Amino acid sequence: MYFGLKKTMIKPKTKNKIKPVNYDLYLEYHCPDCGISHWLTLRESQTKGFKVVCVCDCVFGVKRINDIYIKYARKKSDIKPEAKDNSTKDLLDKDNLYRKCIATLSQYSFSEEEIGDIVKNTIDSDESSAIVDIVKACITKFGEKNNA
Repeated sequence: MYFGLKKTMIKPKTKNKIKPVNYDLYLEYHCPDCGISHWLTLRESQTKGFKVVCVCDCVFGVKRINDIYIKYARKKSDIKPEAKDNSTKDLLDKDNLYRKCIATLSQYSFSEEEIGDIVKNTIDSDESSAIVDIVKACITKFGEKNNA
């Protein structure tokens, strides 16, 4: 049976992310005598001189809360990285490269005295910062030095 109604799709409207207009917050306190939990609203915990009466006949006050702040998550694009000084980074990288190359070459029975100058010169002259490339170049230069 057809009632003459058209089939229509209602598209939901999308809005930007909105912030809450109100909040409900409860805080838990434990009785100092018997340990029973007591839940207070934020408004109660903000009231000056507010007292809680427990079932064990203990009356205790709570430390007053002035305010609660809500911290919203930020997008990663909003967080700007700090500027770093590239010159100190390059020096640290060269120092690390030197130590790693010496450690690698020491496994092949090279001593630091034998190969230290060659490693320094190779690191300064080569654009590559890959340890494998530098070690290969050092071994080649060491072989050329000994054959000459």
